[in-house]
Amino acid sequence: LTLMMMGNFTFAMNYSLVGYLYFIPTYFAWAVLMAIGLAWSLRAVGNSLHGRVGVAVVRAGGAILGVALLSIVIYLSALRYPNIDQSDQTATRDESLALLKAAPQGASLYLDWEDLSAIRFYRLVYNTRPDITLHSGDPADWAKGVYCDVTNGAAAYVGEFAGAQPAIIARDFTLQAAPIGWRVMTVTDRAKYETPPCGTCATCR
Repeated sequence: LTLMMMGNFTFAMNYSLVGYLYFIPTYFAWAVLMAIGLAWSLRAVGNSLHGRVGVAVVRAGGAILGVALLSIVIYLSALRYPNIDQSDQTATRDESLALLKAAPQGASLYLDWEDLSAIRFYRLVYNTRPDITLHSGDPADWAKGVYCDVTNGAAAYVGEFAGAQPAIIARDFTLQAAPIGWRVMTVTDRAKYETPPCGTCATCR
């Protein structure tokens, strides 16, 4: 249990998930420990029966137990599949395609890695919209790039980051609702970006 707690903590800290419970390491650890425990139990049973019954009987018993366990897994999988089936959850696909369709030529997209992954999928697999420039990383660093795009006449789109609207973008730019997030329309305070430390637009990137 201590190892699993440490695994969860390390995994969560690596992704900056403070205050969240991340159970992937727990599931992995339990799967490994259950397999080890089951193998140990079967070996112990086999050793206890050694010399009392024939080898053929032990092997037949092992085969029957294996089939029974596999049947249980298949039954439970079929029973629970309707509750975990996500094949009708197409919102991410639909919004990604809508954004790719709506974005003008040469647009820039500033997205969290989750939304960016869907865009990259269509770009890498289907070569969709290679003219679009993709940005991710810390949204606190997006503002300079967004300012350069807007002032140079390039369309800029921003998406949610960690489930929220990027605060600096919302503060310094006017936004219009768009697929996945918002399109940046105008700069509300040019003085913040036309003077140091940002410098001229050429140095913003």
